[in-house]
Amino acid sequence: MIRINRFWVFIGVAFALWSCDFQTSKKSQIAPNQDNKLQYAQNFKWVAHPDYDLLEVVSLRSKEVFRIVVIDSAQQSPKVPYNLVLQRPVERIIATATPHIAALEMLNGLDRVVGFPQPEYIYSEAARSRIQNKTIAPIGINNELNLEKIITLKPELFIGFEVDGINPDYTRLQQMDIPLVLIQDWLEESPLAKAEWLLFFGVVLGEKERALELFKSIEKRYNELKQKVPKSMVQPAQVVSGSVYKDQWYAPGGKSFFAQFLKDCGVNYLLHSNSEKGSISLSIEKLLLEGQSADVWLCPGSFDSYEALGKQYPMLQAIKPYQKKQIFTYKKEVVGQSRFIPYFEQAPYHPDRVLEDLLHIFYPDEFKQNFWHYFTPLQ
Repeated sequence: MIRINRFWVFIGVAFALWSCDFQTSKKSQIAPNQDNKLQYAQNFKWVAHPDYDLLEVVSLRSKEVFRIVVIDSAQQSPKVPYNLVLQRPVERIIATATPHIAALEMLNGLDRVVGFPQPEYIYSEAARSRIQNKTIAPIGINNELNLEKIITLKPELFIGFEVDGINPDYTRLQQMDIPLVLIQDWLEESPLAKAEWLLFFGVVLGEKERALELFKSIEKRYNELKQKVPKSMVQPAQVVSGSVYKDQWYAPGGKSFFAQFLKDCGVNYLLHSNSEKGSISLSIEKLLLEGQSADVWLCPGSFDSYEALGKQYPMLQAIKPYQKKQIFTYKKEVVGQSRFIPYFEQAPYHPDRVLEDLLHIFYPDEFKQNFWHYFTPLQ
């Protein structure tokens, strides 16, 4: 249970943008005659100029705009307002959340990662190989970073995140002239918007074409699956989601990207009227109430079996999904002595696979598959 809840630190994150190389006003905006190349993401922009790329990320707290100019090494910095200049190729990167690893691996960028906090939580086989041969070094934990180690790694880019408040270690990194960027994708309200952050990494790595190709493939498959959702359902499935832990129910907010998954599946998420974009904390009594009318319960937490769930929370044996054996949990993978949940690392950049699993849950006759990507029935 401890491992699973600590994984949420890496995935259920709120990202913001800061920099140690502050060159001009944070309030500068993209020139009105330039087009944002993104279709879905609302919390960053990408404008491709002939001689450079411009990334803009909205700060979580101040709502101001942070501007990153990305140029090739032989080019001069353009005469435009910016907060940080990055020269491609960026060869030494410190990442801090497992979805960063997934995006970098998709873009053949793992060989540029030199540091990661608590690398034992990374699922990627290729990344773990680099950890074992010490080419990816541990740098502490996210709220207690080893600043001396970070300095010795000489990162050309530190990609961080924050859930709330200001991490004092990030302030110290800024003061030490570490090129720091805090990205946020959790505020995106749709799976494709979240996946489109792949293009952020593509621009930074100099892999724009590959990032675009991958994203277009994901987008195409996602939309094809969505178009196949049965339209003539008399009564759509009633769904609850979220884990139980210490007598609390942690559920996706009604405006979260997971709630959008359920909407795209054509089912009724029983908390759809909630306005939160992240997760919400509710009483277990609320789950007991909603569970009386629910057909399916997704992501119940660390439980692997109905027996374990019912033993710890006997009252939940009365809800409909428990009675009908319609509870589905995260698929777990055993690697050595550790158990990993691939969903937390990979799902943000593979929404088509998540959608395929969910459609198989809700429409098993129409969407048949022999392999679960990220979900599996509770045993």
